[in-house]
Amino acid sequence: MKINNLLKMFVGALVMTFIISSCADDFTEEDLLQAQYDLAQQQEDRENAREDSIDNAGKQAAVDALNRAGQLLDFSVTVATDEAGVEGVTISATNQAGETASATTDANGNITFTDIQMGGHTIKMSSADHVDLSFEIDFGVPERGVHYEIIDGQVIPIETSESARITAIPLTGMLTSTVKGKVTFESDVTNDSPEIPQGVTIRANLTNASNIVSTTNNNASFSGSNSSATSITFTQANIGSAEVDGTTGDYLMTLPAVPGLGLTYDFLVPNLEADATVAYSSTDGGQTTVEGGVAVGTFPAVFGESAATTGGSDNVYTTNTYSSLRAVFSEPAPQGAGFTLDVAGTFQRSLTAGDYDFPVETIGGIRIRTTQGAGYQSSPVATITGGGRVAPEDSAEAKVGMEWRNTGATLAINNAGEGYIVGDVFDIEIRRVDGDGNDVPLAGVAQVSAEVTAVNGTGGITGIDIDDLPTTGDFWDTWDDLGTNEVASIRGFEDDFTNPGGDEDATFTVTYTGRLTDLDIETGGEGYDSAPTITLTGGDATTAATAVIEAMEFQYRFTPSATVTTPYVLLPEDIYFAYTEFVTDDRFVEAPEPIVVNAKHEAASADIDLVDGEFDDFSNIVAGTGYTEPVTVTFQNLDGTVASDVEVTLTGFDTNSDDLEIEWSEDFIIVNGGSGYTDDVNDSGALVGNNLPIGIGAPENGTTIIRNINYGPGFLLDDRVQ
Repeated sequence: MKINNLLKMFVGALVMTFIISSCADDFTEEDLLQAQYDLAQQQEDRENAREDSIDNAGKQAAVDALNRAGQLLDFSVTVATDEAGVEGVTISATNQAGETASATTDANGNITFTDIQMGGHTIKMSSADHVDLSFEIDFGVPERGVHYEIIDGQVIPIETSESARITAIPLTGMLTSTVKGKVTFESDVTNDSPEIPQGVTIRANLTNASNIVSTTNNNASFSGSNSSATSITFTQANIGSAEVDGTTGDYLMTLPAVPGLGLTYDFLVPNLEADATVAYSSTDGGQTTVEGGVAVGTFPAVFGESAATTGGSDNVYTTNTYSSLRAVFSEPAPQGAGFTLDVAGTFQRSLTAGDYDFPVETIGGIRIRTTQGAGYQSSPVATITGGGRVAPEDSAEAKVGMEWRNTGATLAINNAGEGYIVGDVFDIEIRRVDGDGNDVPLAGVAQVSAEVTAVNGTGGITGIDIDDLPTTGDFWDTWDDLGTNEVASIRGFEDDFTNPGGDEDATFTVTYTGRLTDLDIETGGEGYDSAPTITLTGGDATTAATAVIEAMEFQYRFTPSATVTTPYVLLPEDIYFAYTEFVTDDRFVEAPEPIVVNAKHEAASADIDLVDGEFDDFSNIVAGTGYTEPVTVTFQNLDGTVASDVEVTLTGFDTNSDDLEIEWSEDFIIVNGGSGYTDDVNDSGALVGNNLPIGIGAPENGTTIIRNINYGPGFLLDDRVQ
């Protein structure tokens, strides 16, 4: 159907091409052939695109099905010696799914496994007259164009074959070499000799595999995989394999030593899981932490060349040295507890004098926050009360600094007077006055110039033009000191002017309003043990100003608490104070929190130095603290039993006159040094690691090779021992 459709389209295209080309005067026969080729190529491209659009999942499923059915690969094996093929040899092939196919070689030593799956296989050879062996081979994965093709949307298998040639080694007259030795491991480094592993079988793996098994690599079928046999081992009893004697650790192995093959070997030494016995000082889990010394414990471990990966930890045995003799010192008295300090009050202080400007200012450890108020007609009066003063006659004094402004655009005419004419010019003076109408000292005088602009029938002033009167809303904080109040009581402002010649003086009113600029404490007073209260009264304000002592620092008095729960031998090491506010001259806004640091009591300790198995000296001595009785020492074996043959008397004690602690000068007398002790319970000679891997160069016929195998100390499965 595919060919018929293609033919119809091709003929149709030719007709169209002929019709179109016939209209062109210069269309040649070569143009016709090129057009035909282009159309055919376009049709082929479209067909390929259609094939490529087949569902990938369905295509892969079809390939997998063909592979499972073995329709993608045949595998042939030839077993031969130097002379000829070997008949009657059984060959088995086991795939990754565990499915095994077996066959026996023919007279030429050949067999063929038809319909074999691709991927990895274990190939085993078994013969009554030749050395048995096994090896691994991987045929790779199916590839389009090599193992299958897609035609008309169908997956079509392609016949592919691979082969292997096995060189058989006859048992009769076989040249051999003997390898023997002892296998040990360090499962207990607290003794002087290694241990014998149990249930271990050692095998020899051929390192030059191609000398025994050669394979083809036809049509790239091994692409992306091993294209040659690997892991070739002999499976014949006692050839290339040996069981380790569980009592002596001895093994004996026979290896083929065929001169023409030049065989070389690596030993396959399996990982070994066993318990490890080791001296340790502490562990986070599985064993009880040993206080003040070491102990011997047993922990799961793995031994072997790849044991580090399996165990996931460092060497199971630390390089720490642990003596078999341990010094145990007496404990000090219990550590003191419960002492603290309670606040007993504050030390009296003065109120710091100075100008506390709006809105907030700190002077001498006192922070005062003020609000300005509004609409003052005269200065308010400041009074200071409270604060726990014991000497009220030593009163505090303060005044309020103010700034003022004109609230009217012109002067108000209170009395028009008589006898004025338009054009009269005169000066008006504006003065600060106190509550009695008297000029305020140091007040200064503000002077403005005025001109009469209108009069009534009697010459009374009905209109006036004023120069230099401050603009409404501007505060006078720089004009002739008028804006700064330097005394405590200001009633307001009055005017005066020079009469230019009228019969009766005119009078005027100028209106001002004030607000607070600062609080000037002239005399703070003494005897405060808490912050006093500042009150501002008077001044006829629309909104009253305020002054509040927001923070006032004090020195605090403390007394020892009566809550000591454990008597103290050593005085506290230090006392700190925690606070949250600023500090000036060792004063605090709030009572600081005392933090008492108690002295820790530490038991005496020391390492032991041995000479020829006897106690000889202490090293790394810690004399201890917190003792109320002279410290004593006894000795223990590693298992915690008393080492009764060692006796040492500690000497050189003094009593501290400050806290009655008894201090040891680290002197001592050896009464009996004992015997038979060791500096290192963990045998350092066992910590050298293993000697794996083991390799054997091409052995010669009739030789005996000695290869001792030491697994070494192994690795912990739990790495928390120290």
